[in-house]
Amino acid sequence: MLLHTFDSGQMDFDLDDRIRWRNIVVGARCVALPKDSGTLLTTNVNVSSFSNSVGNIRPYGFQSGATRINVDLDLRQYAGNIRFDYGIFNRLKYLNYNLGENYVGFSSESATQFVAGGHVQATLPLGNRLNIQPGVGSSYNGAFGISFEPRFRFSWKPFGRESEEFSGSAGLYLQPITGVSDIRDVSSVFVAWMSAPLSSSQLQSFHATIGWQQMLPMGLTWSVETYYKRMSNIAIPVWSTLAEFTTELALANGTVYGSDFRIEFNRGRFYSLIGYGYNWTLFESAQDHFTVWFGEPMQEFHPPHDRRHQVNFLASIDAGNYTAGVRWQLGSGMPFTRPLGFDDILDFRQRLPDVNRERGTRRVIIDRPYEGRLPSIHRLDVSVERTFRIASNGSNLSFQAGAINTYNQPNIFYYDVYTDRRIDQLSFAPYLTIKLEVK
Repeated sequence: MLLHTFDSGQMDFDLDDRIRWRNIVVGARCVALPKDSGTLLTTNVNVSSFSNSVGNIRPYGFQSGATRINVDLDLRQYAGNIRFDYGIFNRLKYLNYNLGENYVGFSSESATQFVAGGHVQATLPLGNRLNIQPGVGSSYNGAFGISFEPRFRFSWKPFGRESEEFSGSAGLYLQPITGVSDIRDVSSVFVAWMSAPLSSSQLQSFHATIGWQQMLPMGLTWSVETYYKRMSNIAIPVWSTLAEFTTELALANGTVYGSDFRIEFNRGRFYSLIGYGYNWTLFESAQDHFTVWFGEPMQEFHPPHDRRHQVNFLASIDAGNYTAGVRWQLGSGMPFTRPLGFDDILDFRQRLPDVNRERGTRRVIIDRPYEGRLPSIHRLDVSVERTFRIASNGSNLSFQAGAINTYNQPNIFYYDVYTDRRIDQLSFAPYLTIKLEVK
């Protein structure tokens, strides 16, 4: 497998700064079932690289990248009616960032992580209706030592039918890397990748889910899932009343809970889906700046990805050789840190400025973290597709025409706290695509 993507564009056409994203993935997978063996063997080898940058004139601008080399070996075998899945993995990660700003300075760092580990999971049927899946993962990281991640899943068919299932899971998850965004940016498009800030403080998260899924007559299916997460050692930028990109990190704890509900109708040539998601996320962090500015060391806040409500509606119909589709989505506004005021900063590092004549560089002072909420967003997309079979082996040529944001709703995408300028997502945008599938 080989995949390469490159995107480049401008957030603000009045400025010359360009934003770039690049992804490269190269990989191979081998699945083998040796003769006279009951063991299924799967090997994965892949290399992936991601980079993003903002700015044109070096050394000023932001650039960051993450590269991973991954080798997995997974096996599956049975002992009676118990299935065992186990394997080993090796991962080599390289992280780097380079940041340069006028009157702030330059910052760069790189880090390499080697992680080796394994996992084992057993699937045990308890009767004809209940399956349980206990398991554990273990890894060694040179910076964090040996760690264990126990996990558990179950599925229960209370009426003995495949059309109804009650399921749940719980587990512990660890993450040794973190991504940092500019606290000045609302809907930030740049992420600086780095190792967790302290050698003993990689992100730890406990997840638990419980859900129900049921198939009804007439092509109806509905499901609901509720989840809970408790996180510790979340790496966040150190808060400051001055808006500037910082790679100085502090730790926070977080609580997340929510539910997802969806109902699907699939009958004949018609398909539709209605989904609703509710999410509540709260972080708490203790930092010195909080005491100086707010009079108390601990602050609670909803992080910028805390979207409270999300609604999706999707419908499609096959009419002869054509397929028509419509999609509507709504999302409540996400948190952001509101600007509090402005002042001017003078640079004394090279010379003594003339404070009577020089105005300095304007900077913004920000309020308590993430107390504001962006407006809600919603849009309607429509499409029509026609597929032609061009060869007897199944190769197809498809044409699709449609429009994004059909009723031209202004949806906020980015807000510049320096200029009080709002940049929206795509307005009404018709499109035409051509896709060739060769088999």
